Order: sequence, then structure tokens, then C-alpha cells
Amino acid sequence: MDRSWIEHEAELKQTSNANLYKRQEEEFPTWFEKRMSHLVQSGLVDATDQLYCLACKPDVRAHTYTGCIVDGVRFHTKDLDDRRTTQNSGIYVPGVFVGGTHDYYGVLLNIVRLRYVDMHHIFLFKCKWFNTDETKRDARKRVQRDYNLMSINSSFVWYEDEPFILASEAHQVFYLDDYKLGPEWKVVQKVQMRHVWDVPEVDDEDEEVDEENFDPVVANNDVYQQDEFNEIQWSVQEEGLENPQLHQEDIEPEVIASNVESDELIDDSRLNDFICDDVEENDTDYDDNEEIISSDDNSD
Repeated sequence: MDRSWIEHEAELKQTSNANLYKRQEEEFPTWFEKRMSHLVQSGLVDATDQLYCLACKPDVRAHTYTGCIVDGVRFHTKDLDDRRTTQNSGIYVPGVFVGGTHDYYGVLLNIVRLRYVDMHHIFLFKCKWFNTDETKRDARKRVQRDYNLMSINSSFVWYEDEPFILASEAHQVFYLDDYKLGPEWKVVQKVQMRHVWDVPEVDDEDEEVDEENFDPVVANNDVYQQDEFNEIQWSVQEEGLENPQLHQEDIEPEVIASNVESDELIDDSRLNDFICDDVEENDTDYDDNEEIISSDDNSD
């Protein structure tokens, strides 16, 4: 992919250097598609299946997620983080450019899955990037350093027109409130991951192993997938509403004739035996239906 980008850049420079970066952004997808089609028709090895599928462009329909796991590290969107006590939305990407390096910090807004032909797919992270440019005179309004600590003003953002990165490029960081500088300031906390892998469990009964052709290297690659993504699914279940009981099973059923008046259905002896602690004895505004329902609920 880098070779194709450099080759296309060289072709553009032959015509003009004006607006080179913008022109390449606009023209490269079409050029890359034609280039890969030509290589495939020519039978050259440079046209791999992955590059050809990438050149064919993704499906216009995309899937979005609120969380995924990349290399054993769990990421959540900022919206999901705001509803939880844990934090998994901090993003850090080391960047390299002409003249030096620069680390980019932000938060994860959305996770997008793009599908290509032949069942290929990639995951993109849509991020909000905090402005950490320290080359300007007012840099202390955005970034302040105290020995090994770095504090970022989250109210300043940049690269709003370039929010996407590959999920494989993301590193996780945590942001702590900086009570000294104010509510908008966050202290960046990088951590060393513990390399705890979410390995899919496979039942021995479901998978038969060919001992003669068993390759431990291939087996390990199948288990420790570094691009394993799990969609987070939520289910809400209210306690006590699964199988509500609206009848009593500890008493004999009573058969009532259809021509009996409604007033005759009330058994005064049963009402007198019932005790309700929530209602005083002199309370005359009493609902018989509430008594029965409450009694049934307590018996369940």
C-alpha cells in the first residue's frame, strides 16, 4: 500500500507540485483501483487478494459498535463510558512525520466496520483528537508538563476532518481529572497492558484434532487472534417479571355459577381473617382488589 501511495505521488509530481496532498487524497482511490485491476489482469504477484479487495472499495453499508477488543485490550466508546464506572475510551496514537514525532491523544466516539468483497473487513475508530500542538506560543493553554506528568486541555480539539484511524493503530490511555488546573484539564496516564487475552473457548467435543497433521504453530495462531473483535450486547431484565404468578396454588379452586350476583362473590369470613398492616382498622376507604393482589404477591 505504501509503495502504491509513493508511486502515485511521483506521477502527480510530474505534472505539478501544487496542492499535492489534497490532489492525492482525491485521486488516489480511483488510481489505486485501476492500478490493481491492471496488475491482476497481468498476473503479477504484487496484486495480492487483500490489496485487490481493498481497491474495489467497501460496501456502502457499514456497521457500528459501542465496544470491541483489539489485541486483548477492550475499547468502549465515550458515550458508553459515560454510563459506566470504568474508563475504556482513551486513545493514544504515536505519530511520525518529517522532522520528528508527535503523539496524538483523544477519545473514542464510534467503532465502524467496513466490509469488502470476499468476506474481508476492517475496523475503524472514529475519535475526537485533543489539540496537543506545543509549537505555538500559546501552547500552555493546551498542554502543560510537570516532570513526567502531562496534562491536556480537553476543550481544544484539532483534526476534526480526519477523525478515523485503524483499530490496530490505537493504544489505550486513561485520563485523570486535574484538580489543580481545572475541570477541562486531564492528566494522561499510560499503562503497561498485562497481556491478558480474551481467548475464545472451544469445547473438546466440538473440535476434532488430527494428531498426524497437527501443527502447534497453526493452532496457536488460530487461538490467539490479534484482530479479535466482540460486539457488546446489552440485555435488560427486571427482577420478578419473568413468570408472574397471578393465582394461589395453596387453596382449592372454587366453582362459581355464571348467574350469581357480584355481591355474593365476597366471602366476609375471608376478609375478616385477612390482616393488612398498612391500613388502620378504622380506614373505610379500602379496595378489595388491592387486598387480593397484595396477598397473592406476598404468598409468591
